[in-house]
Amino acid sequence: MKLPLTITTAGLQALIDAESGTTNAVTVAALALSSSPFVMAPTLTGLPGEFKRISAIAGESVSETVIHMVATDDAAESYTVTGFGLFLDTGDLFGVFSQTAEQGPLFEKSEAATFLFAVDITFEAGFAAVIQFGDANFTYPPATLGRKGVAFLASSAEVAAGVDAEKIVTPATLGANFVPLAQKGVANGVATLGANGKVPPSQLGAVDSIDTFTVASQAAMLALATAGPGDFARRTDELKTYVLTAAPPSTLAN
Repeated sequence: MKLPLTITTAGLQALIDAESGTTNAVTVAALALSSSPFVMAPTLTGLPGEFKRISAIAGESVSETVIHMVATDDAAESYTVTGFGLFLDTGDLFGVFSQTAEQGPLFEKSEAATFLFAVDITFEAGFAAVIQFGDANFTYPPATLGRKGVAFLASSAEVAAGVDAEKIVTPATLGANFVPLAQKGVANGVATLGANGKVPPSQLGAVDSIDTFTVASQAAMLALATAGPGDFARRTDELKTYVLTAAPPSTLAN
């Protein structure tokens, strides 16, 4: 949004050299917030209804009459703002803006949110180029496991616990903790359970039937080429029954 800023008398004196008629560079050091609508008068020396002052601000001139300003506040607070003031590094109130009571709040912040205020401020004269914002260095970072930014990221342990409803999960974390849908109930994947709590027959491999062979000697037993693991060989010469535990059936140890 574009907001018309009223420059105070103190701000104008800091900006314009009365003797030479030239402009001086000024540095905006803080953004003050107000929750009470007020009349934007140049005689103001303080911000009516001020309840908070933010030093994390930055800005730049985008034309002779417009500056783009950004401020941020990640404090765990809730508040409503109807107006604001810009304070110079000298402590002087430079300019003010206020919504009327009929217009309502300019913006509102919840306790869980990070306030990111970005506006274009217009001046009647070409003062924008000489308004500076110092060396303010703040960011609105991406979320990490330990840094509040756009969001909080859940760790693998938090994903497994399944309790926290405030954090988000990245594909990398999710992939390390859960079976992909494409791997459920398919070959080389993971079997699922049916309504009866058992693996459906459609996901079970074919099971060879157990065969019993009757042979008269060890040589005949070892010659059972069609026998598979689990099959039995009943030896009539020994009156014993052997089970094949592993292939091939030609190896006596099996």
